[in-house]
Amino acid sequence: MSGDDIYYKGDDEYWKAYREGRPSVPDSYFQRIIDYHKENGGQFNVWHDMGAGSAVHTRRLSPNFKKTIVSDSGASNVEAAKSYLGDNSEAYVFRVAKGEEASDLEPSSVDLVFGCNMMHYTDVDETLRAVLHQLKPGGTLALGGFGLPIVLDEELQSLWSQMTHRRLRVTFEANRAASKLFIVASGPHDAIPFDTEHFRPGALRLKFNERDGWSWRRCMIPASLDEDIPYVTRFGEDDVVVHENNEDWNFEADVTVMRKILETFPMSPDPVREELWRQFQAKIGDRKVPATWPSSLTLVTKK
Repeated sequence: MSGDDIYYKGDDEYWKAYREGRPSVPDSYFQRIIDYHKENGGQFNVWHDMGAGSAVHTRRLSPNFKKTIVSDSGASNVEAAKSYLGDNSEAYVFRVAKGEEASDLEPSSVDLVFGCNMMHYTDVDETLRAVLHQLKPGGTLALGGFGLPIVLDEELQSLWSQMTHRRLRVTFEANRAASKLFIVASGPHDAIPFDTEHFRPGALRLKFNERDGWSWRRCMIPASLDEDIPYVTRFGEDDVVVHENNEDWNFEADVTVMRKILETFPMSPDPVREELWRQFQAKIGDRKVPATWPSSLTLVTKK
């Protein structure tokens, strides 16, 4: 599993499913980024949406800046982003580039770099070097993400987690060589260190909505894979880790919503998972049940 897979080369159907099945990210999430950036002396000229896919989140931050760089390693994704945003050369610069690639960007020219649900597909050390190349001193790196939702009904959550764990196990068994990807993805970002030679001490690591014993990691990784996919933390001694419940991420789930969420992850046919889905479908029936999205936001400033 690498940058050559479907996550980097999504077609129109993939991105349609993604937009329908992933969360409606609340305004408060992006406001946390802007507030942090202001409080740490950041400027608002140029920002970079790194690994932007089809520009799913670009419009949420772009009004705060004069210029937006939109990058993705998949040319088809960048074309989808142009279609979605409009090919406006005054507002947007589009690049086909991996997170690790920044030699074409002027050194110390970017005020804020944002990467959402993408760091695990990169060589983390190389991507951090690329970020440091482009960021101005006092610039912000914001790493965002949201994992798998928690259904706030114990029986339904048990079936849901069996389905999602099954998918993860099948994916992992087919891609054991990509263990680093799974370690970073299951963190979230906890395995990414911020060297205080280059970043200010005190990275802010926000964790939202880990409830009823269901952490981001446990929603994704079954306990039976803890040895194969260990939980790794590389926190600095001054890093600030904050756990919060944020109701802005809550939603009501019916069977249609949950199926759309499931379909945002590419899946090969699997009779075991489909049987679990039939059980889930029968259990939820026509109901709408409360659910929430665990999410993460990591914020750090370049020296």
